[in-house]
Amino acid sequence: MGVMSAAARAAMKAKKAAKAAEKAAQKNLGGDTATRGKPKDTPQKAEADRKAAAARAKERKRQESIRTSESKSSINKSRNVSKADIMAANTAAQFRTMQNRIDSMNDGNSKTMMQNLLDRQKDKFKKEQSAELDTMTRKQQQSASDRKPFKGYTPVSPFNRGGMAKRKNYKDGGYANCGASMKPTQGKK
Repeated sequence: MGVMSAAARAAMKAKKAAKAAEKAAQKNLGGDTATRGKPKDTPQKAEADRKAAAARAKERKRQESIRTSESKSSINKSRNVSKADIMAANTAAQFRTMQNRIDSMNDGNSKTMMQNLLDRQKDKFKKEQSAELDTMTRKQQQSASDRKPFKGYTPVSPFNRGGMAKRKNYKDGGYANCGASMKPTQGKK
């Protein structure tokens, strides 16, 4: 073997002592080299982390509720919101979300196809909404008309005649406005 200098021996001894100290420290931490540098959590630190996580979750929930709810002063309290209205609002929100996703897609056939599909769905939704609006308008107009007092029929209204329905003009056993009842066809056999 070779002869080592005193400095080299001292360096090797220091290196072994450092390795032994590291191994002892790892045992004290409750792990081996796989968990090196990861001391165990103390109960105080774990409790502080749990409280911080709860505070972050609470803040996220508060921010989400601010984004999704209206201010109380803008809500008409005399009107109930129907389930259909809520579903329509959710559908409109989904259309906006889908449009944003399509806008972020790369140009190509799939983007065009998705846009066409979304446009068809939007048109169908708008037709349903406008039909519902027309129905609601007719109901409101009829309701307003029903609340007015009845003044009776006026002379120009078609209901003031009474009597029997007008008799059809049958000729020679044929039907009115039928070829058999026309003069040129009479008397031919």
